[in-house]
Amino acid sequence: MAQAGQKQVKLTDLQPQQLGSLKEQLEAELDGLAQSANALQNFAEAFHQSGEAVEGLEDQKPGAPMLLPLTQSLYVEGELADAENVLIDIGTGYYLEKPLAGGIDYFKRRVQELADNLQEIQKMRSQKAQMLMAVEQILQQKVAAQQQQQRSSAATVNAASATVA
Repeated sequence: MAQAGQKQVKLTDLQPQQLGSLKEQLEAELDGLAQSANALQNFAEAFHQSGEAVEGLEDQKPGAPMLLPLTQSLYVEGELADAENVLIDIGTGYYLEKPLAGGIDYFKRRVQELADNLQEIQKMRSQKAQMLMAVEQILQQKVAAQQQQQRSSAATVNAASATVA
């Protein structure tokens, strides 16, 4: 679909060089979408794991021993101070205190949002892949037609020079 102010151009009206450029652009867009999809999957998995960790606190009582992550690979021993509320890292150094049920709900909503976004990216990837296949097919047809025309021209020149000799 063309956006306002843009006109649609038939792929068959484009020159092979333009089709080649369009092919490269579509390939780059597909690579970008694949990277975005991968990042969203990683974020969804991280939120899912965090949600499971918060759910695991439901049966805990204050004073229960636990390991607290400082980094992805470094943990320190600690004790659960409050079994009713959780502190959630919402990004860029901001934290949100929520009741335990609210924390569980937060992570479930975030995972669902990311799944919805991932589904949209998958649709876009599918559309771009179809467009890429169409461009490649038309490009192959145009290149084959150009080669056929060059062979025909060469055969005509060879026949004309053979007649002159």
